[in-house]
Amino acid sequence: MNKQYQTRRERIADETRKKIINSALEITMRKGVRHLTMKEVAKKADVAEGTIYNHFKDKSDLIAEMMNQAEESDNQAEILDKALDNDPHDFFMVYLKERFCTLRPHIQLLVSLLPEIMNNDSLRETFMKVHYSPGLERMENHLKTRMEKGQLKRMDAALAARIFNGVFAGLLVLQLMGDEKVKEALNSGDELTASIVSILFEGLKAP
Repeated sequence: MNKQYQTRRERIADETRKKIINSALEITMRKGVRHLTMKEVAKKADVAEGTIYNHFKDKSDLIAEMMNQAEESDNQAEILDKALDNDPHDFFMVYLKERFCTLRPHIQLLVSLLPEIMNNDSLRETFMKVHYSPGLERMENHLKTRMEKGQLKRMDAALAARIFNGVFAGLLVLQLMGDEKVKEALNSGDELTASIVSILFEGLKAP
């Protein structure tokens, strides 16, 4: 709704919702998603526990909204649409840098939420449908178009997109497992980007 035409009650409801989400994010980042309870969120947000249920039906619904916070700043579609005529090697360097830059502020949140997503059927379905599948389809179409233009060798674009996305997912899992090298690389981005693109285009053979 246009903020200009919101009633006072709607503005208060909006502010309360944001306060609840921010409190849930802070608790999750500080303690982990296992310690995220409606009681804790209510205490942190300074609202009645029942107030939370006016905005979210349950904990899973609240977590789904927390995932949306990371998604809102994602500019993947814009980057892919503008880059089809760029050199593939240069494009993937820029694309990965942009993606890591966009995701970096949310990496700890994503890592914190990952166990809950994996163990909750409803959350996993939401994550796959709302967050994973649209990005996967965009990347698949992008790769397919580059193959048709002769910029990339022809192969199964759907599988290639999943392999490409698997790099992100795998790195997040490794950070979740406590891999310090991955944590350091994700916080930096440049060395990691160069390594991924080098492996994609040159492989591991010595020059």
